Amino acid sequence: MKIHHSILIDFMEDKDIKIIAEIGTWESNMMKRILDTYGCSITRYWATDIWGWSERYIRVSEEHWDKLYFKACQLMHQYPQLRVIRGSSLKIFKIFPKHYFDLVYLDADYHYDFIVNTIKNWLPLIKKDGFLLGKIPRSFHPEEILKAVSDCFGENVTLNRNDYTWIHRVR
Repeated sequence: MKIHHSILIDFMEDKDIKIIAEIGTWESNMMKRILDTYGCSITRYWATDIWGWSERYIRVSEEHWDKLYFKACQLMHQYPQLRVIRGSSLKIFKIFPKHYFDLVYLDADYHYDFIVNTIKNWLPLIKKDGFLLGKIPRSFHPEEILKAVSDCFGENVTLNRNDYTWIHRVR
């Protein structure tokens, strides 16, 4: 099984992806790998995370969250197209215009309500023929994720169970 960094890098290979949002940046590993690979063609990369307390990471200290956030912010010196926002994706979406993103990647809270609300909020922000992708971690409620994605898109979603991802192309 590939790690999700490689899956997204492979997915982007033959696509004209210029503007990306990553919802759930955590340790900044994916952002760094994508920008190292496609930084010349990406004009804007929005990295978002709450970098704070959540049920999922109850044992992570505030000090550690701050450290992860500052790490992401420091990468803006290395990647001029990178913008980092600390806050909930359920609020952040309001700052972007409709049809702005080529790709939005969802790897944050894996609960049904969060996924459905995030999809509803961010989907209008994606350009025609753009993509909304998400991770299906085996360790965090995969059945809730699959139900949320199915409820939002019906048959208009590709589930890749080998790579634990889902993909929706905006038409």
